[in-house]
Amino acid sequence: MENYLIESPDVTVITVCKNAGQDLIKTCKSVLNQTGVNIQFILQDGVSTDGTLSSLGTLQDPRVDMLSEPDSGIYDAMNRAFKRVRGKWCIYLNAGDSFYSNESLSKILAEAENDENTDVFAFAYYNEFDKTITVYPRIISRYFLYRSGVCHQVQLWKTEVLGKYLPFDQNYQVLADQHLLLRAFYSGIKIRSSVTVGVLYKDRGFSSMPSVQALKNSERMKILSSCFSLLEKLLYGSLEIILLKPLRLQFNRAFRSTALFRFYKILANRLNRIT
Repeated sequence: MENYLIESPDVTVITVCKNAGQDLIKTCKSVLNQTGVNIQFILQDGVSTDGTLSSLGTLQDPRVDMLSEPDSGIYDAMNRAFKRVRGKWCIYLNAGDSFYSNESLSKILAEAENDENTDVFAFAYYNEFDKTITVYPRIISRYFLYRSGVCHQVQLWKTEVLGKYLPFDQNYQVLADQHLLLRAFYSGIKIRSSVTVGVLYKDRGFSSMPSVQALKNSERMKILSSCFSLLEKLLYGSLEIILLKPLRLQFNRAFRSTALFRFYKILANRLNRIT
């Protein structure tokens, strides 16, 4: 594919992949169908062998910037791809995920640029597995980032700001994106959130695999230890007990993908926008 852009793009969408098959095709179509916004679409492939790249070779679109080369993992590929970013804003979208509609990116961009001081714009997403919408709090606080996180698929970053905090720390194999967001947040970046649903989240990526959950939990504890003081951990940990987090986790596991769980998510979203 020819690697050039007619104009300076508004947004760079980055997808890293390896043997993603039809998931990658789905994502490509979604990105290239976006209207009302000038896009650079970076595909960073880890030398796929499933034939997907051959099918992508028919994409004669000047917005596509594809490179296939060996890497040492997901976050290495994400670091490599960023070096080619030309957009004012950028977002990492996983293979298999897609934008909610053909107008999603233009709507999100318009909201993000409504406040020139916004560094990261976090929007809502629809989970295709359990058929729920997740809306982030009106104010992203230290406590929220202690108890949860923000999916990188819904983080629209100002490129110049993200560049100050990269590269992703490859000592984290599952949660390097969350570690980077915390570091940036504590350095004073401004995060805004919105109820706009921008992405269809597949929820079947690397971090959701059962085989990596132990590693994911280990990395989460490491991040909490390095980014929060002892006093914060005692305070926030106590709040989690008071707010019945263990019980809520059991509920999520037992009732996920049921109508009761979807009702619970609606209530949780409304509470998030109050706080």
